[in-house]
Amino acid sequence: MIKSILKLLAIGAVGMLHVGGLAATASAAGQITLAWDANEPAPDGYRLFQRTEGQSYNYGSPIVIDGVTDANGNIPADVQQVTISDVGIADGTLETVYWVIRAFVAEDESGDSNEVSHVFDFAPPAAVANLQATFDRATSSINMSFDAAADPAVTSWKIFYTTTSGADYIEFDTIQNSGQTTVNVTKPFTAVPEGQRQNIYWVVVAYKGTQYSPNSEEVVVDVDRRVATPPSLRIEAVIPVQ
Repeated sequence: MIKSILKLLAIGAVGMLHVGGLAATASAAGQITLAWDANEPAPDGYRLFQRTEGQSYNYGSPIVIDGVTDANGNIPADVQQVTISDVGIADGTLETVYWVIRAFVAEDESGDSNEVSHVFDFAPPAAVANLQATFDRATSSINMSFDAAADPAVTSWKIFYTTTSGADYIEFDTIQNSGQTTVNVTKPFTAVPEGQRQNIYWVVVAYKGTQYSPNSEEVVVDVDRRVATPPSLRIEAVIPVQ
């Protein structure tokens, strides 16, 4: 009987997961790299298995990786690292994926290695809350604030405006997530021509990778760019002093 492989490592796009050690990070595209210790004595090869939360491993169907395994999912014995380009997690979902690897010689197959896992978070962020906005006539600027996302995976927010409530939004600004709890924005707004006054409708959308939130609650701002001009004063009559 072949011994189980001692250690399976999971390497993400920018990190590494050792059991009992470091963390794993996968790319937004669902890519992950798995590495393991070579078995001694050397086997004929390895077979890698994947499952998701609540599933069992199907030991009759190892993972087939183009350019690495054969058609039956057999990994050559001199390979100790493979990259899965797409683990098969659908957009809009959050899923934990698990892996084990086995060594084999002829028809004899080892038990499972240690199990490693990674959470693929492709779920969209929640809608932005507590959006507030005003217009400063003196500087022709929009002053805006909203609550930052509790989800640390949110990377940025985009601000949109429109002259027609609920439709035809135009991108105004992008704000990067730097860990702030409240986002404050002050920026010149001159889409309403000088000398005119118009209601402008605003929403904010949170972004996380390729996922994005629903629109925030829309707020309306009275953008008044009229300039008050002084009236013309004239003398109508002079009453002589008696």
